[in-house]
Amino acid sequence: MNRIINLSVLIFILTLVACKNKISSEIENSNAENNLYFHRNYYCFDFVKKCELEVLQIKNSDTLIYVNHSQSHGRYEEVQGILSRINDSIFHVKPFKFIQQSGNKSKPFEINQDSLYFYCDSFLIGTNLTIEYSNKIIDEFEIKSTRNVYHTRPDQFKSKKDRLYFTLNYQNPIVDELVEISSLYSSPKYNVIFEEVQNSKGFYIVLTNKKVFTLNSATQDRHNLGVKFNLLKMENDFKFKNGRELYE
Repeated sequence: MNRIINLSVLIFILTLVACKNKISSEIENSNAENNLYFHRNYYCFDFVKKCELEVLQIKNSDTLIYVNHSQSHGRYEEVQGILSRINDSIFHVKPFKFIQQSGNKSKPFEINQDSLYFYCDSFLIGTNLTIEYSNKIIDEFEIKSTRNVYHTRPDQFKSKKDRLYFTLNYQNPIVDELVEISSLYSSPKYNVIFEEVQNSKGFYIVLTNKKVFTLNSATQDRHNLGVKFNLLKMENDFKFKNGRELYE
């Protein structure tokens, strides 16, 4: 009986070692394999232009890039950080870039019915912001400062479900597209804020043969414990929905 137990333990240990060696080999050779990519499967909603997107890239075996983009929720989040190995499967991520889009929880239409309030960091000054209405009418504005007010077309909104699409001259670092944010006419996120989060704290990830996930506890304050994700590794035949392509 003891021999059977010992044999089972030995097989488990050998399997674990082989798995860890494969993980180490994968991340060390990720540059030769055109890097490692992970994603989460999402449905596509017919009331927005683009599918939900949550994707992660391990680049050059030492850099993590993570993007979470949802038009249905008016959200864009991007984290780029340096990887430090803790052991064969656990890594620490020290962010050097954390971009986040959010609203300021007030409704500008209650103040001014024909204005969009857009706040951003200085790196977007001098670029353009494009506003597209549900009926495909497009207006283009220059971003002149970190605090901007743009006139909109109230007559184009027929219901509270009508949307605006804001396209920034800012490249998604993983997917070949510019960042495009969606907002409802009645949404508090109609006040658009696109800025870099300062002093964001590091976090830990676990990398296995098939997935990558964070070790951070669930929290309402995402800035304290870092982002939280659980993503599957992309297979060679993986394809995004609606024609999206990786940004090479």
